[in-house]
Amino acid sequence: MMRRREGGQDGGGPARSPRRRRTAASGHREAALAAALRIASLEGLNALSFGRVAEAAGLPKSTVQTMFGERAGLQRAVFEAGADMFRRMLEARLAHARPAERLRFLTGAWLDFVGARTLPGGCLVTASVIELRGATGPLAGAVAEQWRAWRGLLAQATRDGVAAGRYAADVDPEQAAFEIAALQMAANQAVASGDAALFARARRAFAALLQELETGGPRFAQDAPQA
Repeated sequence: MMRRREGGQDGGGPARSPRRRRTAASGHREAALAAALRIASLEGLNALSFGRVAEAAGLPKSTVQTMFGERAGLQRAVFEAGADMFRRMLEARLAHARPAERLRFLTGAWLDFVGARTLPGGCLVTASVIELRGATGPLAGAVAEQWRAWRGLLAQATRDGVAAGRYAADVDPEQAAFEIAALQMAANQAVASGDAALFARARRAFAALLQELETGGPRFAQDAPQA
């Protein structure tokens, strides 16, 4: 009969404590998410597969599959991780912003986030809105909800700026949010394609838009005529 080794398991090395196993599992999940985020930011959430993520992360495919269950679970986890990366940075920046400056802080934070290529393809939320346009299901719903929340944050920051006297009194906050979101899509594409000159133009466009909000004009007026 094989004797149990002291502090270990029958016929094996030292058993890992539950804490060490949890630490290893957490490290595997972080590695898998980091690899998946790189893939998804450049190629989209639909480019993710257990095999590809496992290879990129240096993990067994079975380990990745056990962590996320189904492919839809992997996609959802990756999307939420990408959104959380930006949210954490945004909260740190906004903590120091006065109401009159919130919109400038929001747009500046987004531009800095994608410009630094925190993810190689830029903003995963912005990219996913384009990728999943017209799609249905829980993942598409989560992407749409995140995009609505972001536009709502931009609109509220615009209202704060109007109330503080930073922007013209007749500015339509929803129109401002719409145009900022549209610029984001162009800027994100510039980052994903590695076009630094185009991204510089996007920064200029953001600056011009904010300046126009301050001076006012028909473009952002609440009673602007519809085409």
